[in-house]
Amino acid sequence: EILTFSSSSRAYEVEELKVDELSIPVRTLGAALVKAPKKKLSAVAVSKLRSALNVFGKSRSHSSSGHGTRMVGTLFGYRRGHVHFAFQEDPKLNPSFLVELATPTSVLVQEMASGLVRIALECDKKTEKKGLKLLEEPVWRTYCNGKTCGYAMRRECGPEEWKVLKAVGP
Repeated sequence: EILTFSSSSRAYEVEELKVDELSIPVRTLGAALVKAPKKKLSAVAVSKLRSALNVFGKSRSHSSSGHGTRMVGTLFGYRRGHVHFAFQEDPKLNPSFLVELATPTSVLVQEMASGLVRIALECDKKTEKKGLKLLEEPVWRTYCNGKTCGYAMRRECGPEEWKVLKAVGP
């Protein structure tokens, strides 16, 4: 996760107004608590906020957010085709998981136009398939906004899919 702070954003102006309304004690070099003037407090508070955001942003690794492995998910599909869903650990590498959903691209576009879209994949993990990893499961049930949308099939990334992933990647 990367936090960005822009002084031209509307959120910055609203935050500055909130800081002006509060009279927060500010620690000075003498380590005594002194009430700063409102204008000076605003500048000091904004400066401290920027410093904290810069330190926070630089202390994190770009490859991991500290919550496990970072994955990039990409939804793509041809206009008259089906939706593909790819997961990559690094956008420059082949996807570690690629499924082709039974959902036509046009149906997903309609769902997306209505607002928030949630896609869930579910598989039947059999106990007799102990050697098979979860991401190697070939068939997945697909849900879109809580409604069953058919099945998804695991696919290998071919040259056409790789071409699309490289085109939309960072």
